[in-house]
Amino acid sequence: LKSKVLATLDFIRQLQLEAGTKTASLLNIAVTDGKTVIATRYVDNDDLPPATLYLSSGSKFLFDEDNSYHMIHSEKRNRTAIISSEPLTDNPSDWMVVPRNHLVMITPDMTVLLYPIDQSQEEKSIDSKMWTNSPSNKTVSVRSNPAKRHNVKKLQQAVVTESKKIMVSVTDMSLTGGEKFDRCIHSLVGHNRMVQCLAARDGFLYSGSTDKKIRIWNSKNYECVAELSGHLGTVFALALGDNYLFSGASDNTIRVWDLTKLECIATLNNGNSSIFSLAFHGRFIFSGHQDTTIKCTDIGPFGNNRVETITGHRGYVYCILILQNSSGEYLLCSGSGDGTVRIHNVSDRSFKSVLYGHHGAILSLAKSENILYSGGSDHLIKVWDVDTFTCIRTINGHHGPVLSLSASHVLISSSNDGTTKIWDRETLVCQHIVHEKSQALLTSEEGYISASSKEVKLWTNELFKSKNSKQSKGEDQGSDIIGLLSSFVSIKSVSTDLSLKAECWKGAKFLYSLLENMGVQLKLVEVKHPEEKNPLILGRLGSNPNVPTVTIYGHYDVVPARIEDGWDSDPFTLTGMNGYYYGRGATDDKGPIIATIMAIKELMTETELGVNIVFAYEGEEEANSEGFTEIVEEHKDWFKGTEVILIMNTYWIGEERPCLI
Repeated sequence: LKSKVLATLDFIRQLQLEAGTKTASLLNIAVTDGKTVIATRYVDNDDLPPATLYLSSGSKFLFDEDNSYHMIHSEKRNRTAIISSEPLTDNPSDWMVVPRNHLVMITPDMTVLLYPIDQSQEEKSIDSKMWTNSPSNKTVSVRSNPAKRHNVKKLQQAVVTESKKIMVSVTDMSLTGGEKFDRCIHSLVGHNRMVQCLAARDGFLYSGSTDKKIRIWNSKNYECVAELSGHLGTVFALALGDNYLFSGASDNTIRVWDLTKLECIATLNNGNSSIFSLAFHGRFIFSGHQDTTIKCTDIGPFGNNRVETITGHRGYVYCILILQNSSGEYLLCSGSGDGTVRIHNVSDRSFKSVLYGHHGAILSLAKSENILYSGGSDHLIKVWDVDTFTCIRTINGHHGPVLSLSASHVLISSSNDGTTKIWDRETLVCQHIVHEKSQALLTSEEGYISASSKEVKLWTNELFKSKNSKQSKGEDQGSDIIGLLSSFVSIKSVSTDLSLKAECWKGAKFLYSLLENMGVQLKLVEVKHPEEKNPLILGRLGSNPNVPTVTIYGHYDVVPARIEDGWDSDPFTLTGMNGYYYGRGATDDKGPIIATIMAIKELMTETELGVNIVFAYEGEEEANSEGFTEIVEEHKDWFKGTEVILIMNTYWIGEERPCLI
């Protein structure tokens, strides 16, 4: 279709020459075959401006509460595209001016491509390799007059067949039954629309969202420490400098934030198109744009920023990153809607290579040493050696566009098919699957971080722990506490519900086993009562008469809880949110029990305990502690030498001040 449109323009120009026409022709043509839309903005006189042509694309074109229409950007990929001779809304950032003498193509999967009408041979070569039939292609519904359709299926199938001949396919050989590997340990909630991008460094996590806000989170206590406002559109990209945060948005601007003052110190207007991706190196910020260009901005000093434009792509630049090859050369890698990865030298921006192989838009990039990973709308992940600029492997393991990638000692990918997968980086075998999609991913020391709808989620994973030798004892202890508490909370030890008697005994045995593994002398005492009651756990650690004895009291039973009672999450599933953990018994009294036991365990490891410990954990506290007094009277010898009683069953009076009775 594109070739036919260009041939039509050539034919019109030829007729003008033959007729000796001197008047300029404004050749804005729009045509569709029902699947693809093509429009041109062209004038044959260099001294005259062409007729206007505008492009708008995004997720939805909606009538909002301001009684006006807006293009909504809830994700980078397009679901709606409009070509118009004039802007249809008052918001300038909704519209991109189609460059002079360019052709716009909207493909069946809603990818937007831009081509100069007078192509060079290199651009024609790129075009011939770019688009073939893809599993993700869908028919676009276009309102138009019936047009003649050209059957290109045979050609498309032939190109796909040839591509498959040279593709080394690594299929999804995933582990099943791997639930123990993965656990969401915390959710960061605060954005009211979809989170689009993440960045992290020095104990802080940064998230940008469709709500136009950037949130800064403390990655130790999970609290939101700041919210940055200023953008007028979706924040699609974040990048970190020395003491600065850079953010790019659909309002066509890059904002520079001083992280010490938490304020915007500069706004860079580098064009009239949305910014989808950012990368920072040295004193340069690289930005990937909707208008198919990459802008390199010299940010020193602010206020006098020199901008260099890097061209070559024909589609939106969805992702960029910087990596170092084996020779020590820094390379700028960019992935585009045109299905190619282009590589430039960072220092002088000179062109190095273009990588072909995807049959759809490239939506995500990741790096590990001198290896580059690219994820596409063709459902594939390709692995590239940037020293030789060759594709060395192809992973065919998703059933939808690959939205995000991250790499460390493992590779993580998330797809529109609703899954996030963890791959062994050497064998490229899928080791684990989580049934959740993420717009952005980051790897952390214990697992990974995902942008899941409106939330940022932190996941722990044994695949990370087993290979992370740098994890300190304190960090390991902290993760153990959350893991144990999660297991403890999941036990429905409701003492007032006779139908849950087995769960109560399960809770008692859980504690018994935990103490037994620490070497505690134990006794499980059944309550003497006409009605069957839950047992009391007595334990003693140490019998040295020369040191004090501390008795610790707690209870493992809880009161009933249902989601209908007003819980925001399952009360018997420990849920971390914004620095707090929610679950029945998390405060009363399972959380304090686990915290105390782990504190004693750490003191034992450091040989600094210095006291004898007596444990008394009952299972009937929420049912008036029936039988408790009698058991204590009968087992006074267990409490011999007690000088201090620590009751871990009371209200908190503050986050910093302990409450001891």
